[in-house]
Amino acid sequence: MARSLGWIVVLGTAWILVSPLTTLVPVNAHLSVSNLRAAKVAPLNGTALNWTAVPVGRLHPPKLYSPVMVYDAADGYLLYVGGKTNPSPSYSVILIETWSYLGGRWHDLTNTSDAPRPEYFFDLTYDAADRQVVLYGGIPYGARWLPLTETWTYSAGIWRNLTHVVHPPPSEHAAMAYDAKDGYVVRYGGYWPHKRTYENETWIFRGGNWSEIFPKTPPPAEWLASMAYDAKAQCLVLAGGTTKLGPLNGTWEFSGGNWTPALSAGLPPTSSLTAMTYDSKAGVVVILGIWAGVPFAGTWIFDNGVWKNITGASGPPTVGEYSTMGYDTARGYVLWFYGWKHSSTAWKLS
Repeated sequence: MARSLGWIVVLGTAWILVSPLTTLVPVNAHLSVSNLRAAKVAPLNGTALNWTAVPVGRLHPPKLYSPVMVYDAADGYLLYVGGKTNPSPSYSVILIETWSYLGGRWHDLTNTSDAPRPEYFFDLTYDAADRQVVLYGGIPYGARWLPLTETWTYSAGIWRNLTHVVHPPPSEHAAMAYDAKDGYVVRYGGYWPHKRTYENETWIFRGGNWSEIFPKTPPPAEWLASMAYDAKAQCLVLAGGTTKLGPLNGTWEFSGGNWTPALSAGLPPTSSLTAMTYDSKAGVVVILGIWAGVPFAGTWIFDNGVWKNITGASGPPTVGEYSTMGYDTARGYVLWFYGWKHSSTAWKLS
């Protein structure tokens, strides 16, 4: 028997799928975290996932602007990179910091003499083929309208500048992740502030070099989207994002050099600036902190082409736009960390 889908409205305009229902769920115009958590459903593959708070310890990253966290498989730890800010007068980035998370402890790996220049809104992912972390672009200190086109790699505690003449456009907040099936890094979209244009270019990074490819059906020109590799489906998953017309609710899959829309994915609308990673133990893509006019701590998984809400009774507090998370492959858990504007907070999903 066919089942209708239940939705709830946020701020009077955006809709969020909560569970299979037979009627609409009436709620107030403002969605609270408790409303969302009451709508918990089980992951599609039956795996129980739960958030638990993690002590951050005495030594942990400072408040970093627009941080990104990835698992560095070659070095065996989660790598956390972000711009350290000067809180006065305008939170200007004064130093890019590098931290690792291993065995429940943070370690400061920052090397000011050999690292990318102070920046934020850069792209970061792990390149499994070359066993190194790749950083591209970013906004340098004091040059808001001039994103960088530098490429840096990180391995064994050392940053290396691999900038070449051929590279993606100087856009910010693109989506970038490693395509394990095809063996290269993929970068999509971004916003070019100097030209005030949204990008829909697809670039790949392989063997230390960038090259543009031209899929027949690319996603809309957008920025602020999230992307992760779904190992079970053997494709990249691109979710959300924002165009000049506003936030998106689309989901796209990338494999073999082509983009395909996931038409029945059901991702909540207006999602951008969200933390996203793949949980290989559970076999699902995890996204946290759907942005729907206001941030909130919703946890969703993408499994077999469908998004499901698994927000539970416990979990991270209401999240901001600059939280990040990564999956520790060796230890089998997702780590979420938030250190911007509020006191540093860390949670594990396993």
